[in-house]
Amino acid sequence: MQYAPAAVMVGMKAAGIKSRSSWGRMLVSDAFSAAIMASLVNGLKYSVREMRPDRSGRNSFPSGHTATAFMTATMFSREYGERSVWYSVGAYSVAATIGLMRIFNDKHWLGDVLAGAGIGILSTEMGYWLADLIFKDKGIRHFPVDGEFSSSYCPSFMGLYLGMNVVLGNRVPGSRRGFSPGSVAGVEGAWFFGPYMGVGSRLTVSGTFFPGQEIAGPVRMNMTSACAGMYFSYPVFPRLLAGGKVMAGYVRSVFPGPSVSDAVPGNSRSVDTFSVGTGISLSFRMRPHLAVRLFADYDMIPFLSGSAFSPVAHCITLGGSADVTF
Repeated sequence: MQYAPAAVMVGMKAAGIKSRSSWGRMLVSDAFSAAIMASLVNGLKYSVREMRPDRSGRNSFPSGHTATAFMTATMFSREYGERSVWYSVGAYSVAATIGLMRIFNDKHWLGDVLAGAGIGILSTEMGYWLADLIFKDKGIRHFPVDGEFSSSYCPSFMGLYLGMNVVLGNRVPGSRRGFSPGSVAGVEGAWFFGPYMGVGSRLTVSGTFFPGQEIAGPVRMNMTSACAGMYFSYPVFPRLLAGGKVMAGYVRSVFPGPSVSDAVPGNSRSVDTFSVGTGISLSFRMRPHLAVRLFADYDMIPFLSGSAFSPVAHCITLGGSADVTF
């Protein structure tokens, strides 16, 4: 699946749909990109030797699948992104899904996926830069790009949501210690009716650990959530936007055993409930259709009575996002 954007790119090219580069220029650019990506990923994997979350091997950092997915997505975006921003949205959505699944399947830590995504994007940018030095103005085509930096545009976006979360107010029974900080990853997007207001949603998976005196080692709780609500934006400057949101949605929490003190490996319990939350953000538009965003989100999650935790979980998430804007 990580090769899907490249396969679509070659297929569109073979079908005669014009792209940024000629065949020769595109193949050279992509060859440079793949060589740089493979060198960086393999060099780090077998020098860092980080253990995978499922303890299946010491080659976790960085995520090769994620690096490949973001490399091919960036190739597709470089070739066809100027024709329509939706090509970039589709390609990066595939890449983000692959990164999330690597975390969800316990094959990689959040840092592995972040590093893989960065290596994939950086390798492609370097590959195209090297090809530009060789070919100069030969075999290149530019398409008209709309979306000047103005304060009146609608800041609709879709992006990869990555951060660290802290669960406040939930203590292990009989212990003064609470949950350890965990990681959260997902996708988030919003459609704006105008410059200031829109609707959107967020899909995330997260994991956090809690220590215990009575159990052998830390115990992990996984949470999957789907939320939707109102999004707000204010253009501080044409390229700098302050944002906010209010959301509500569904949350499923999975933890081992009937309670923390009775945690049993392989014996899990799930709790389905709802959540309400809010958040603030600051976005910088790097290009007409590309932005980076820093965010701070708060979610209140009432657990069902009888669970091992206090009735309400207060979750703070700090992180960043790379967004395709449209």
